Amino acid sequence: MSLVVNTYNCKTRDQLVVLSEIPVHADPSLIWNTLTASQHLLRFNPFIISHEKGEVDGNGYEDCCTYENGKVLFRQVVEYEEGFKIKYRVNYAEQFHNSFTCFEVVRKGEQVFFRLTLLTDAYRRVPRPLWHLVAYLVLLPSLKKYLNAVTKGMKHYCETEIEVTTNQFGSHRGFSA
Repeated sequence: MSLVVNTYNCKTRDQLVVLSEIPVHADPSLIWNTLTASQHLLRFNPFIISHEKGEVDGNGYEDCCTYENGKVLFRQVVEYEEGFKIKYRVNYAEQFHNSFTCFEVVRKGEQVFFRLTLLTDAYRRVPRPLWHLVAYLVLLPSLKKYLNAVTKGMKHYCETEIEVTTNQFGSHRGFSA
């Protein structure tokens, strides 16, 4: 059983941060090569059914992907540290928020971890008196479930070199059909 670590910061509606991290028993270069390969999301994200574009080649790279439920996500690299970190600005076709996903290869001593962080202001319009209730009862459980499935997908792919299947780690009401 793999340990997935989740941390979050939801004190403010303006910048919700959720992080998922998992140890991966593979060479860090394999994780990095997976993150930068053509159509890389199809290999480890169990909710993606289509991913356009080629290899990630640094800042400014753009792509789009389609979730099983038909949502289309557009991404653009805004921060790129070869071998360690790729940060994307992300937007759905019908929504424009300050949202980012960050994929990282992290070394802690001899262990290697894959870290996925989501930063978003997409929920800034939730009324302030309801924010903590909505954040803890709805948003955090949903986002943790999504991030956990993706980090488990990366672990699975890097340790077995077998692509994940749709909803392999369970369905998700926000991304599954």
